[in-house]
Amino acid sequence: MSAISKEQLIEQLQRVTRDNGGRPPGESRFYREAKLTKESLWDADICSYGDLCELAGLPRNRLQQQMTPDQLFEPLALLTAKLKRFPNHTDREMARRRDVAFPSYEAYRTAQDKSGALELQLLDWCRSRPEHSAALEIMEAHVSQQDGRPQPTRRGQRPVNGYVYLMRYGNSGRDYKLGMTERVERRHAQISGMFPGDVRVIHVIETDDPAGIERYWKRRFESKRVPDKDEIFRLLPEDVAAFKWRKYQ
Repeated sequence: MSAISKEQLIEQLQRVTRDNGGRPPGESRFYREAKLTKESLWDADICSYGDLCELAGLPRNRLQQQMTPDQLFEPLALLTAKLKRFPNHTDREMARRRDVAFPSYEAYRTAQDKSGALELQLLDWCRSRPEHSAALEIMEAHVSQQDGRPQPTRRGQRPVNGYVYLMRYGNSGRDYKLGMTERVERRHAQISGMFPGDVRVIHVIETDDPAGIERYWKRRFESKRVPDKDEIFRLLPEDVAAFKWRKYQ
């Protein structure tokens, strides 16, 4: 499937919305009727279906965002028991690809912004449901291990376990280092000491899943990778702008 532009995606959504009586369709319905996938959005530098709705001048779809706690945490508890650990963002995305009924990124982000860390919400939910004792035990151990990790940021109750950074690297002005770290300042100092010249932090994305989000951006910039360099990419201004657009992921 050839890549579709941001403008074409907006036109597709507006068309499907008109056919739906002026109401934005659910995410799954949009992909089905437009014959697209979530990767189509990513290829066009759009991070989520909700972001596409906003770009099209439409309200974010509320179907997934208004799910009940049972609808949100039942599948998350089952996935936790299956994986024997708390599912990170990448795990949840993979689960949704296998089953479109699994709650979306937008649904969990809304719950997290409204009521705090998903880990704590899932733990509380499991405590009153004996049938999910396996997930409860896993979550109790997981939450107890969070002591000493970075705390939620001032932008809300989003848990921050690390950072994915983009630093300008080399003398060309177009070479960038992409990586993850727990402390940006320390990592910047390390890189500056290893390489001569000016190494500047261009942007940092806060995340609860540093490894998964780093993989996402490396996969997205794969065609721009400098040969034989795992973390060095020769990026265009629009690539950098797409990365800088994300504050938390």
